[in-house]
Amino acid sequence: LKMGKHVFYAFGAAIWLFLVLGLIRPVLMGSWSEAVPYGIFSHLDWTMNFSVVYGNLFYNPFHALSIVFLYGSALLFAMHGATILAVSRFGGDRELEQIADRGTASERAALFWRWTMGFNASMEGIHRWAWWFAVLTTITGGIGILLTGTVVDNWYYWAQLHGYAPMN
Repeated sequence: LKMGKHVFYAFGAAIWLFLVLGLIRPVLMGSWSEAVPYGIFSHLDWTMNFSVVYGNLFYNPFHALSIVFLYGSALLFAMHGATILAVSRFGGDRELEQIADRGTASERAALFWRWTMGFNASMEGIHRWAWWFAVLTTITGGIGILLTGTVVDNWYYWAQLHGYAPMN
């Protein structure tokens, strides 16, 4: 398959979040009731309760980073997909060939993003950016969940202490 280690690391990041939510944090908290339940509505109820009990996840900086990476990766993948569709008539849909042997499609796409953003986004570079954003979504989310209740009891008070939330 010629898959590199990046597939292993990306899958490891997803497994990290799964283990934090279902094993590591519940063990550290001393109660299996702290684990995320399976099911759509039970998961949503757990998330809402988790945020209320531990002082609003809005003030958890790792949660904020995770949301930034989540929406950022969605935006990067959307930009990438739209670019490929836009240059597909020039052979942009044959990405692997275009990465190794630059052609009209990759040159046009690179020029568009250079003119739009001010720097070059190559066909290889966009995959690296999107991969990092996707992987960092689960890593930062896992760190934020792991710190909640174990290190930080209330994120709102933590934010007040660090000048992030308004004082009452």
